[in-house]
Amino acid sequence: MSPDVILQKMRALRQSSVDLGNGRAMIIMRPTDLQVSRDILRPVLHEGTTRFDIVFDTDKLHQHVVDWRGMTEDELLQNGSSDAVPFAPQLAQELLACNSDWLGKVLTALQTAVVEQIEARAEAEKN
Repeated sequence: MSPDVILQKMRALRQSSVDLGNGRAMIIMRPTDLQVSRDILRPVLHEGTTRFDIVFDTDKLHQHVVDWRGMTEDELLQNGSSDAVPFAPQLAQELLACNSDWLGKVLTALQTAVVEQIEARAEAEKN
């Protein structure tokens, strides 16, 4: 297998789908461990102990959206055609910025993916 194919497969392991209803979905990619430790985990001092909160910058949330399904011109333009619109990062950014419900669903899915990864690593370290 070529390095490009291996890289695609590695990234696919971090992907999941966020259902937006009516056949629409955003495909997200869980951040890497480096991204999590550098950009997402925030230390919080609480009663003498440090814990970590998972905090995503909502202005950068779109960076974790890598594809979508079911988006049409009508969805994006309200009164457009029913033609499918190919994924474009700039369109995803604009769409999320204008739709707080979808932004919330993507945020929740990313937070859940990070927590599940952290828990899986902790469990693997026990064994």
